[in-house]
Amino acid sequence: MFFLKNLKRTRRNPAAPRQNHLTLTVGILLTASASFAEDRITLNTKDDGYRGIWYMNRPLKSVYKYKYSGGLGTYCAKHKPFAVCCDTVNKTFFCYGGTSKANNRSLIHMVSYYDHEKKVVPRPTILLDKKTGDAHDNPVISVDAKGHIWIFSTSHGTDRPSYIHRSRKPYDIDAFELVPATRLQDGNQVAINNFSYFQAWNLPQKGFVCFFTKYGWGADRALAFITSSDGVEWSER
Repeated sequence: MFFLKNLKRTRRNPAAPRQNHLTLTVGILLTASASFAEDRITLNTKDDGYRGIWYMNRPLKSVYKYKYSGGLGTYCAKHKPFAVCCDTVNKTFFCYGGTSKANNRSLIHMVSYYDHEKKVVPRPTILLDKKTGDAHDNPVISVDAKGHIWIFSTSHGTDRPSYIHRSRKPYDIDAFELVPATRLQDGNQVAINNFSYFQAWNLPQKGFVCFFTKYGWGADRALAFITSSDGVEWSER
């Protein structure tokens, strides 16, 4: 609607500089595109219970049936951490690979907390649908110095995108926003949209130090780490 109004104003005022109108139009379109993309990814809704994903890997022709299988909402061992205790609010915030009532093999990223004083958990927040049944895409969590909760949504390989979200309010799980994170590459900022086996640590007065696997960085699997003071602009690998 705003875009259409500006088109009408442009027609009524032919003396106005065309460059200004073009800049305004492009800015509106880019903002709308970013908002639409986040609306499609970030769900920020509540579930009515806790359901972890059921996952299996490599069927076997033996009595064991699979290489491994079962409830793997906090899989795998390389993903860290799944929970962070915050003494300031006496709560432990956690994330896990959830699923839907209709399909226990459809991965949904969930966020919640345990209230140590009340000894209860709330209804968990549905952050996003990862569009896969692969528990290797499970999320990890971190909390920054201001109390904002960060969720790093990993990917198994390069077939699916990865995401970074931050809570809008400190120590609050009700609403998250997609972070347009970038990293340095050859002196330029490029989007961070894929990472595997992520480990996210926030250090006091320093920010994030993260370790992960990246497929195709000079090898089939490369081990790497990046740092960031704000979670938005990251260092070179």
